[in-house]
Amino acid sequence: MKDEKKTKAQLIKEIKELRKLNNTQDKSEFNCKRSREFLDNIINSIDDLIYIIDETHQNILVNDKYCEVSGLTRDEAMRKSDHDFLPKEEADRFRKIEEKVFKTGETYFFDDVTNYRGKTIIFSTRKSLLIDTLTEDKYIVGISRDITERKQAEENLKKSQSYLFKAQQIANTGSWSWESDSDEVIWSDQTFRMLGYAPNEIQVSYKWLLGIMHPDDVEPLTKGIEESMKTGKPYRLKELKTIMNKVMSEKAI
Repeated sequence: MKDEKKTKAQLIKEIKELRKLNNTQDKSEFNCKRSREFLDNIINSIDDLIYIIDETHQNILVNDKYCEVSGLTRDEAMRKSDHDFLPKEEADRFRKIEEKVFKTGETYFFDDVTNYRGKTIIFSTRKSLLIDTLTEDKYIVGISRDITERKQAEENLKKSQSYLFKAQQIANTGSWSWESDSDEVIWSDQTFRMLGYAPNEIQVSYKWLLGIMHPDDVEPLTKGIEESMKTGKPYRLKELKTIMNKVMSEKAI
């Protein structure tokens, strides 16, 4: 009877330990699932393409933005490489960069024009190495941001500036701006020419500008600018043109 009771006690103890172990495993699995869901929510809330590739150059993780831009479902994108849905020339170019990241461990930043589903998109991309501390397996974390609109805006700005400079040259007028905090004055190319200088020949500041002006013109200019900064109303360029003419005359002498 004593041995039987001991056996029953041992069984009860083992059952309790098994239940405890199961509860611990369930809790660990639950926490692991929550952590994965939390990670998924984070990467899916980011408006950039995020993807992780293994050493075979295949996707093992992609976010919602990646699927949206590529037109692929998550299942379609997983275990696929760039060669499965990009033109070979583009895919080869990305493959070379990835091989460098795996080999050197360096992070690469680059802008690239990519064709997705017949649409040209300009991406600013960062690819960096990630090493699993347990298995020492290597992965690449890629983050790509669509900068197409920004690049188009920059190009439009360049065109507008080019048209402005040409128009100023034809009309013999100039433009300038002043950053009061840094005392930086920016002249258009034609403003330099009107004052007898080659474009960007000299470093211009507001203080320097006042120093070369006729004394009679300094006060109306400074008062006009101060009033403009105070009220937000534009300064009358008619007075500035008169001042410029005087400076040009004195420089010629």
